[in-house]
Amino acid sequence: MIRIVPIRTVSVLVGTLAMVVGLAGTGSLRASAQVEKSPPPLITFNHPVVFTMALGDPAINGKIAVLMAKRLHDNGQQNIGPVRSNAWIVPEGQWTLGDYLEQCRMDPTHTLGAFIVLPTSSANSTENWIALLRNSTDVTLSILVAECHPKLAPSPAPDASSPSPGPAATSGEASVVWASYVASGKYGRSQIEFFPLAVLTTIYLAFSPQRTYQTTSTTVFPTPAPLPATGARASVQTQQSSVLNPGGTAGLQGNVLNAFAGNGLGSTIGGQTTAESQALRAADDAIGHLMKEQLDSVCGNTPKTSSAPPSVPPAATPAPKGIPAPPTPPFCNW
Repeated sequence: MIRIVPIRTVSVLVGTLAMVVGLAGTGSLRASAQVEKSPPPLITFNHPVVFTMALGDPAINGKIAVLMAKRLHDNGQQNIGPVRSNAWIVPEGQWTLGDYLEQCRMDPTHTLGAFIVLPTSSANSTENWIALLRNSTDVTLSILVAECHPKLAPSPAPDASSPSPGPAATSGEASVVWASYVASGKYGRSQIEFFPLAVLTTIYLAFSPQRTYQTTSTTVFPTPAPLPATGARASVQTQQSSVLNPGGTAGLQGNVLNAFAGNGLGSTIGGQTTAESQALRAADDAIGHLMKEQLDSVCGNTPKTSSAPPSVPPAATPAPKGIPAPPTPPFCNW
């Protein structure tokens, strides 16, 4: 049975349905806006962590941070410190100062601090010794050590009904506890050049006189009895001669050089490295000098394999009268 519905009733139903759909769409937009405004999730650690990071060129920051982490690990294995504890050393190549400050604020319990490599300066040089070509890269850098410590919130006003609780750590704040002097590192590669050697050899052969070497050898045979019909054979002489031909030698050198150039081997012998690779190796050398000459000196490190008693850190030596002794840097115990 077909029931006829009035047009007014149909219009009322359509309007109600449109209003419900509109409210649902508004709710979904509000939900999406809340999702977009929510902060990104933070990775928390259940172990003390020391971060390494670098500022400057984003293309090599990650590699320098890894080099710094490796140097700290090796230094902790060889010496008493730093980092002498069992803290995790985590390189963060793409971090900025804001990222580290946020990490310290959100997780001050496990974040001990960070070794921050400041922007580096580099210079390239080329030394040409006719047959020897050397490309070198010099890098100069310095580091900052930032400590993360909890920030205590002020205690609330006392209440008559309950005792006043003590101050609680609500977040963390970072402060620079040590800054290094600049340290320099260098790395270079040498190459042997074919062309200068070939040119010098060709010039020598062109002006040197043409020489002929001749060798004569005589072989003597005993006289047989009876004598043969053709007579006895007494001796035989053999001559050997060699002529130094400068024109032919120069042509041979040209053929060899053309063969090397045609095969894409170039005219030099020796590994060729990119400017980025040389800069990273020079930066690693600079970090190594900084660790041995400055960090170890500040913390009074001694090798673990040494049988001698550990030396007294410079900060622990008695200061002159009237001058307070500088405090021991906190990163020596990380």
